[in-house]
Amino acid sequence: MSNGKNHPGEEELLPFERWLSKEELKRISEIVRGEEGRIYRSIQQESKPHPEKSEDSGKKISKGDTVTIRVKFAIDHGFSKFLPLHGAVIRVTHTGKVPPGLAELIAYGRLDENGELKFISPVDDLKYQVQLFGKHDRFNIGIFKDADNFTPLISLFDQKEEINIKPDDAHKDNKYHISKAEANSWSVFQALYELTEHVKPIAGIPEAPVFKKVVTNRPTPREAFHRAGSDGGKKVSEMHLGSLKSFDWDVMAHEYGHAVAYLQGATRAEGGFHDGSNPYDIDKDTSIFWRAAV
Repeated sequence: MSNGKNHPGEEELLPFERWLSKEELKRISEIVRGEEGRIYRSIQQESKPHPEKSEDSGKKISKGDTVTIRVKFAIDHGFSKFLPLHGAVIRVTHTGKVPPGLAELIAYGRLDENGELKFISPVDDLKYQVQLFGKHDRFNIGIFKDADNFTPLISLFDQKEEINIKPDDAHKDNKYHISKAEANSWSVFQALYELTEHVKPIAGIPEAPVFKKVVTNRPTPREAFHRAGSDGGKKVSEMHLGSLKSFDWDVMAHEYGHAVAYLQGATRAEGGFHDGSNPYDIDKDTSIFWRAAV
């Protein structure tokens, strides 16, 4: 393995690492095995073919009806298998002319662990739009546009209750079109959401890292790197991912681990190959690395 200077995206892609005692390592291994089992069971259950519902199923919604929006994200590059999207911000608004006496906004919240949001229809023959936002108070997902710009992750759906997020350009109105980059970025959102929600008890830290940027679909497909920074005197991070890394959760966990280590002041250096020649890999005391593949 080369010991030369490496550029972002050239580091060996291992799961993220943190120093732990033997007892902590054993406990983490048990958690990881349990999570892997749960995820594999979910994939097996959810990968069965589901008939796609049309954009407008023709179902008439009456005033007082409970409407349940269910959203799933793809877990593979072929967009053939889906799991519930958890934690994304969702807004439901009226389409067309807003009925007299009502606000444009119908419902607002975060998708629950089943990928659902429920609301009561305020009118007969309800017409609505679903808006999904890839944001969290600790990170925002953006899609690479050029070296200095990215597009915030937002997806729109018209009159849909069952949503499998995948590339789609068949709508008459192109504001509902979904690119491949947009669709695969929801896997990144879910990975970052899970890491952010669970890192504190697992890693034993007081707070989760803050990411100023999480940029997906960079032009070099296999690159993945963390960048450290500061904002108002506080440590912040960036995560940058090529298009082929959107479904690679252990790579995202590895880069997230860099952010955790940076926040805790636990690194002397980072970047490049993790082969023992990089100072990031070696501490003055013998320690144990942990590997946690989400």
